[in-house]
Amino acid sequence: MPKVIKFGGSSLADGEKFLSAAAKARAENADFVVVSAPGKRNPGEKKLTDLLSEAAGNGPFAAKARCEAALRLDGIARRLPVDRSVVFRIEREIIYGNGRDFLLSRGEFFSAAVMSSLLGFEFADGGKAVRFGKNGEFDIKKSVLHAKKSLSGKKNAVIPGFYGRDASGKIKTLPRGGSDITGAVVALATGAEAYLNCTDVAGVMRASPALVADAAAADRLCGCAMYGLSSAGAEVVHPEAVRALLGSGVPLIIKSTFGKQCGTLVSCAGCKSAAQCRANGPREIALTMPITTGNGDCEKISPVEAVSGKNGKVAVASPEMNRRTAAEIIGWLARLRIKIVRPKIVGCGCLMFETERDFTERAVVALYRRFVAKCGGAAD
Repeated sequence: MPKVIKFGGSSLADGEKFLSAAAKARAENADFVVVSAPGKRNPGEKKLTDLLSEAAGNGPFAAKARCEAALRLDGIARRLPVDRSVVFRIEREIIYGNGRDFLLSRGEFFSAAVMSSLLGFEFADGGKAVRFGKNGEFDIKKSVLHAKKSLSGKKNAVIPGFYGRDASGKIKTLPRGGSDITGAVVALATGAEAYLNCTDVAGVMRASPALVADAAAADRLCGCAMYGLSSAGAEVVHPEAVRALLGSGVPLIIKSTFGKQCGTLVSCAGCKSAAQCRANGPREIALTMPITTGNGDCEKISPVEAVSGKNGKVAVASPEMNRRTAAEIIGWLARLRIKIVRPKIVGCGCLMFETERDFTERAVVALYRRFVAKCGGAAD
């Protein structure tokens, strides 16, 4: 069975990182490689996709952005043993090309052209894999069918992420982080034994390192737990990529491009709701409010594996989330005067709720300290 690996922009920020990513692909024995556009080389720099977004506008700032984007690509390519004529053509497309989605797609197109040259793999255009319906929305079933057809007979290929084609055949981009979705499509289309999503972190952190400095990576999560965490701000993987894989039998492994850690395994194997998730997506069970009891008693609940939160949305992952565990968590938060609205259990592995934006970070830190660090999986 083939193995699919996807590299995010942070893994492709410069020539040296391209070489490291290529070495990682070889070490993992990857058959199909999906790539994002080059990311930022330093915190103060704009991502290439942001430059291309500016380039798609009008006026002097757009012209400047086109030149900056082309120079960024030229700087990467000069350090690598790749065909300069191909790179020059892409640079010209950025300088003179038209259409917002076309310009936005050139970053991933460049990364795929370079990576295919480094690996000696075939280039397979992402526009032949990812498809959108007549309403302009991403169509997972149609995408998998087209990807199967376009990759049929190919043993090794590099596919640019983030874009596909609409019903009229024009290039159309996915949401930001959409290369993760392309990777999921390729994994499903090829019947992959695993989909490795390689980034600049060791795996899925049990809480955002920006909020909890000592948070470690989780060893394993069920699919619906990962879907909930990513929907509530865990940006390591796009939630729609996770949703596409739910119940499919294709495990997702999130790991570092540069380290040797095993990463986090996201799998629906043994999950009670796998069949439901595969057919209709994760089932959502709304909880009745208010819930006023809860002492944070860890012995009464399933262990909590990870928490995430952003912009008023919070997710709590547990290997077998149930009403009792949810009530204990919500009740304990109520004791801290953290307001909870619209709580629900997603699949069988995640509690999600909303709170006031100003309370999001406080809720995440409190949940981590009480339920993860104290009695969850943080010590394993």
